[in-house]
Parts: sequence; C-alpha cells; structure tokens
Amino acid sequence: MGSFKLQKQTSVSTVIAVLLKQLRLYGAEYLLSGGDRNKAEQTPESQETVAKELNITKAAYSKIENGDVVIGIYHLSHLCIGYGISLGDFMGCVDEQTKKLQDDGIQVINSKITLRLDHIRWIDKISEKSEANFNKAIRELKKNKTYSLHSEKELEDIRLDCKKKAESELDKRYDLGEAISMQTSGLV
Repeated sequence: MGSFKLQKQTSVSTVIAVLLKQLRLYGAEYLLSGGDRNKAEQTPESQETVAKELNITKAAYSKIENGDVVIGIYHLSHLCIGYGISLGDFMGCVDEQTKKLQDDGIQVINSKITLRLDHIRWIDKISEKSEANFNKAIRELKKNKTYSLHSEKELEDIRLDCKKKAESELDKRYDLGEAISMQTSGLV
C-alpha cells in the first residue's frame, strides 16, 4: 500500500489574514508592490492600535490576523480606508497571493479549514512555537552563563532541536486524524 499524503491547502480567509498582518506591519505601499521591502514602512502599527480603530478588542483582532476568525466586510473596508488603500486593490492583492500559492502547489479553497489542515497557518504555528522554544533555551543558557561557550553550529543545532520539539508538541495537541474527521463531517 502506498503512503498517504495530504494535499497542501489553505483558505482565502487565511490569505486575507496574512495580507492584513503585512498591511499592519509594513503599510499599503509594501502590500501594493507585491512585497518590495524597500517600500516597507519603518513604524508598524500595533495590533492594539488597529483594534481600537476598529472598535474591537486586541484579542479579537489578533484572532483575525491569525486566521482563527474571518474578518467581516465592514471591518475590512474600514481597515482599507484607514491605510489609504481601496478594497478593490486589497482584493487584487488577495488574488495575486492566491495565484502565487497555487503556483507553489498550495490549493486555496473558499471554505473554513481547521488549523491542522491549513498549510499556511500550520507552518506559522510551528514557526511561532519553535521560536518560543529557542528563545527559552537561549534564556536558560544565558542564565547559566554558558551561552558564550556555544558555537554558531551548536546554536543552530539547538534551533533545529527546538523546531523538532515544536512539531512534536503540536502534532500531539492537534491530531491530524481528528482534524480530517472534523473537516469531512463539516464540524469546522
């Protein structure tokens, strides 16, 4: 029997969430340029500032940026106005990003999918957890005054171990079989 491999997929709402985060961090010119770092603003907005403008909590806005909650058209249009970008231009960026993802072999679907099955959100979650594990390990080395004794190679090995640990922890927490079952039964 052959091995089972899931198709890489994400949702349109995840694409929108990623672009909203880029808009907040780097500004409209960066977004409209397709990600030109030379056009990035040097003073990003905080999630708290954006949330206040939308008259929602920071936690609610964070869930939007993380793709946990789909942003409504009212808030999306309000954000676009605030950043001086038309809703049409923003959706054009969504379309461009969708095409790039599809060219990279990631199917973009127009329905909600669980974190575990959303390739973009899952990779971001692993990266976030891996970085937290690495920072914790580095703090511990510095606390024990052994950080300076480690070579760049050893620190890179620690980083790789932290990534493996993050993947393992998240695989245990977000069971793939359960995610597939929830997705196919429409419980998402």
